[in-house]
Amino acid sequence: MKKSGNTKSEKKLVYGAIITFLLAVAVFSSIKLTKVDAMNGKEYAKYKYYTSYQVQPGDTLTSIAQEHIKNSNVSTSDYIDEVNYEPQRVAEVEERLNLINHLKLKYGQSIEKIIAYKGEKQAYLDSLNNYNLMREETKTKLDKEMSELVVLCDKLSSLRKKYAIKLEETVVKALEDLNFLSVKFKINVSKKENVSANGQDEVEFLISTNPGEEVKSLAKVASGGELSRIMLAIKSILAGEDEPDEGTVKWGVSTSRSYFPKDNSKYFDGCELNLVDWLRQYSAAGFETQNESYIRGFLGRMLFSGDDVFKQVNVLSGGEKVRCMLSRMMLYGSNVLILDQPTNHLDLESITAVNNGLKAFKGNVIFASHDHEFVNTVANRIIDIREDGTIVDRMCTFDEYIEMKRGN
Repeated sequence: MKKSGNTKSEKKLVYGAIITFLLAVAVFSSIKLTKVDAMNGKEYAKYKYYTSYQVQPGDTLTSIAQEHIKNSNVSTSDYIDEVNYEPQRVAEVEERLNLINHLKLKYGQSIEKIIAYKGEKQAYLDSLNNYNLMREETKTKLDKEMSELVVLCDKLSSLRKKYAIKLEETVVKALEDLNFLSVKFKINVSKKENVSANGQDEVEFLISTNPGEEVKSLAKVASGGELSRIMLAIKSILAGEDEPDEGTVKWGVSTSRSYFPKDNSKYFDGCELNLVDWLRQYSAAGFETQNESYIRGFLGRMLFSGDDVFKQVNVLSGGEKVRCMLSRMMLYGSNVLILDQPTNHLDLESITAVNNGLKAFKGNVIFASHDHEFVNTVANRIIDIREDGTIVDRMCTFDEYIEMKRGN
């Protein structure tokens, strides 16, 4: 009982101090309210405890408070009885404030940021809770797209098989022009188990370079020189080098052709072979045709001698590259030569050598050139394709054709 009495006395002292402070605040507020006067008395009547005080010269807050307490009809105990102190509620508030401060340190410096972070995490949690549903939807979508992909792969496979037949025929013709005398070339298109960015097909090139031999995988049976020529043929076809812009070209069954392009860069760019090895890759398979002396003979006709034949082709001048291309044509042994501006980049000595070689050639030569003297000494037949589309074909020299045109 004594302990309880002491506790009650202590509480009254604490509450008394609080009430004293509240009264001081109330008195200070009443100073302002006096100016508003008693007409506002009704406004403050709703409060249980309030008062007004006329401040006198020399008054202090302490003296006013003491006077107020002295004259007040309300006892301190009445104020204490009015205070509703709930320790549990205070603890809850403090705990909540500590939690809010902790959240601010971790998730944001304001209540708004904390709430926004909670919203993001709640959305993510909802997606996890709906994982199975999302998984099923994704699987359904994937199955649908896979079905569409298989249909597209089948269409692509059909197109590949269709054009593989045409490409086989074209490659064989191109390889024959590159001195493959009895060549077979096939394209095998088979289906793989998995789908890739290139479809579901596996494409393999098969070749036979010897009469009576079955076609085998190109990667396994072709030599280095053969691979170079085969790839050159395929590149030429894919680049459209041999395709006419309009019309058709029909060659005789006994013809074999060699082509001299105006732009020969693709034959030399990136190649680090010397002249002998470069020309050897265009020679037919066999000891004699692959022999260095045999290769050097064709280079010698185009004025390459001594150590010149060991120069790397990627450092040759424009004229030297032209001479290499002419050596390549002679190596093929074709009976039809097709040349586009063959004297470009050549010096006088090289032009003379080409001129004499073509005049002595026993087969057919079809060429276009802006070199008047070269055309006049080599050509014995002039084909003039005019701007209106008409064609004039005359068996004569170039000078004779010019005189004929002047006479007309």
